[in-house]
Amino acid sequence: MERIVFAESWVHLESEEQKAIIGWLIPRAAGKRLLAVGVGNCALFERLPETSVFGITVSKEECALAREKRFACDLVDKYTSGIMRLPPGFDYIVDSEPFSYAETLGEINNLLFDYQRLLAPAGSLISHIGGMRYRWSRLGSLYPQAPPVTPLEKCKQWVEPYFLWQESGGGIIELRPRRHFEKVGEVHRGEHS
Repeated sequence: MERIVFAESWVHLESEEQKAIIGWLIPRAAGKRLLAVGVGNCALFERLPETSVFGITVSKEECALAREKRFACDLVDKYTSGIMRLPPGFDYIVDSEPFSYAETLGEINNLLFDYQRLLAPAGSLISHIGGMRYRWSRLGSLYPQAPPVTPLEKCKQWVEPYFLWQESGGGIIELRPRRHFEKVGEVHRGEHS
């Protein structure tokens, strides 16, 4: 079954979460490989010129803007197996809203598993507390009468089997894969679908 993708374009917008993440990355990302999940207005590419940034998005408009500016970008839905064709070894994966359009808990589990695979051994998933809690209303079917944001404790429960959660100040969430620090059982893509 094919996913119905809501491709909101951010080519003319910049969120406070995005600004905070870029500010956090500036002193850390020089010489690193970074995967930008959702390229938006290309600010991440432009403000981190010493960083090798590859972007993925579901928005044709965002990808076209990135390519027009000669930045590497591909149309990929992070919740599908299409993300598996990306090469591993990213020092940072930046996803300001990792659960934003997930339709099932299985999609969240698969995404977190895939992010683990894509990161370099000392890599981190970087997000923001504001975006971490945001979710599109269709996920509400998992939690009837759920508010438009997911309680932070629920987000931590989703992340816990895959990543160590660290709040790094300014709303930044740095998630380090458990596979590099401790073993919490074998988890396979699709196992939770």
